[in-house]
Amino acid sequence: MPTPGPLGIALDLDEGDLISDAVLIAKIHKADGAVIVASKASDGTDWVTRRGLIAAAGDVESGGYQEREID
Repeated sequence: MPTPGPLGIALDLDEGDLISDAVLIAKIHKADGAVIVASKASDGTDWVTRRGLIAAAGDVESGGYQEREID
């Protein structure tokens, strides 16, 4: 089992950026040797936003989403 400690992740936010909702997805190694995947949404995140964030994350990870400037 991995040694517990900081996970070494951070978001690169610009000044004035505000995170409104978040979903954490984690791979967890249980004491009995089982490995599970669990998720937890930030307080106030409704199920529609949660599902949308998870779907959008899949697009980002597969390269199907490109950030663009708003005109």
